[in-house]
Amino acid sequence: MKTRNIRPLLFTLSLAVALVASAQAPDKKPEDTKPNENKPAANALRDNIELDVSFVTFDLKDIEEIARKSPTAAPTQEQVLKAWAAGRGRLLASGKVITLAGQQSKTEGVLEKIYPTEYEPPRVADKKTAATTKDDWVSQPTPGGFQTRNIGLTVNATAVVNDDRKSISVTMVPELAEFLGWSNIEAGETEGKKTSKVWMSQPDYYTRRTAISLDIPVDGTVVYGGMPDSTGKQVTYVFVTAHIVQPAQKK
Repeated sequence: MKTRNIRPLLFTLSLAVALVASAQAPDKKPEDTKPNENKPAANALRDNIELDVSFVTFDLKDIEEIARKSPTAAPTQEQVLKAWAAGRGRLLASGKVITLAGQQSKTEGVLEKIYPTEYEPPRVADKKTAATTKDDWVSQPTPGGFQTRNIGLTVNATAVVNDDRKSISVTMVPELAEFLGWSNIEAGETEGKKTSKVWMSQPDYYTRRTAISLDIPVDGTVVYGGMPDSTGKQVTYVFVTAHIVQPAQKK
């Protein structure tokens, strides 16, 4: 009687069972094995950033005196801060911006000044009419359209805490607008029984504006600018101080 070798048959059956079990097993996604990987903690808090902005003006003579002691012929940041601490300079305006990291914020302390931008033409006297009443005289232009201009401090800012948490990356545009007064602008002449020049009143403004994009040490102050005023006798700098303000945690 012949004996048959059953080992190949057993191997074939084992392989078939293994393939069926593998086909029925569900695929496991990588995130299923580590569900908490790369996910922020439930109690994670985002940083609030506080920016203090000040416009400080100095006499040009004082700046010249300081600049003569500087190797670059211009006052350094440390020299300007030292002069301010010594009682020199005058504060023109200051504001505070508190913003969520990465979000643009704006603060204003302004007076809304309304001024005319369009005028109705003047009325001219009729040459055939004797100048016996006030209507025969040339009238000045009459304001028709108006526009609003903000006078004061405006700050637009965006800030992000850097990875080292020792500095804050700040992008901002601080602006200080000043109303100087009114000017009469000659707009031509009219002809009639009384020839007269035509004048239009327009406001005069002076704006100090600078664009800042730099890293500021946490709780540190930087000095930016060096802008002349409308008279040329003053020089204005922008002081910026940056802080990290942690939001209050819920109990």
